[in-house]
Amino acid sequence: METLGPEITGFLPAHLAETALFDDRADAGRRLGHALPDDLAEPLVLGTTRGGVEIGAEVAAELHAPLDVVFVAPVLYPEEYEYALG
Repeated sequence: METLGPEITGFLPAHLAETALFDDRADAGRRLGHALPDDLAEPLVLGTTRGGVEIGAEVAAELHAPLDVVFVAPVLYPEEYEYALG
């Protein structure tokens, strides 16, 4: 497993900056897909924009399921452009 570079660890809490749970998003998706039950009836995987599509693609491949994409965007607070909800 690779260690996270300073461009990432600068934004993480100290206890998370030293360890990475997954190699990358694809690794996270493969592990999640492998951890899910095999007997799901007609599964559909939804991947969200901003990183979730790569994870969802791996989950869908593990489950032999279709992948659909959900586009998400923050809801901006009126007159405060630095503040967002959701």
